Amino acid sequence: MQSSQIFQERMSEINKAFSKVFNLTTIFPDGHYLIETDETTKEEKRGWMKLNNVDYTNLDFSKIKNVLSSDSVFYLGFEQSLAIIKEIALNNPEINCIFGFSQGALFLLLITMLIVSYDDFKTWFPSLKCLVFVSGFITPKPINDEYKLVDIIGKFKNGSLKIDIPTFHVYGENDDHIVP
Repeated sequence: MQSSQIFQERMSEINKAFSKVFNLTTIFPDGHYLIETDETTKEEKRGWMKLNNVDYTNLDFSKIKNVLSSDSVFYLGFEQSLAIIKEIALNNPEINCIFGFSQGALFLLLITMLIVSYDDFKTWFPSLKCLVFVSGFITPKPINDEYKLVDIIGKFKNGSLKIDIPTFHVYGENDDHIVP
């Protein structure tokens, strides 16, 4: 978890290179959830959504599989984070690429499923040409599912629904948090 400012600083060299080559303008929004504030630096760590039964301040990745296999997972803050993205999208119709890192990649996947499944969501990004997923955080299917994401996941699995937006996926073979 990190803030948009921290992420922007970490991505600055890549951002400069891509901006030169592809003439990009980047937007680094903050996630909805405040996870914690560093007492020394006062930097906020934020997330897009939160699993209902996970203590993010003391997250032990070796034990998270128990949480991920739970049948009672709720994504808290999904709707609020979706509202943030909708506002950004409607104010920036020229967005043609979306980059998601870690939990942001999971959130981007959920947004992608909505885009390919519902006409209303397609209008949010009229210029969208590609999606980049980096170190996507794998998590269970939610049971608070007003958008029918579980049904959409099933359609992807059986091949009746496909993502028609080019995607690029990056993961590390030695990642000790997100196992490929």
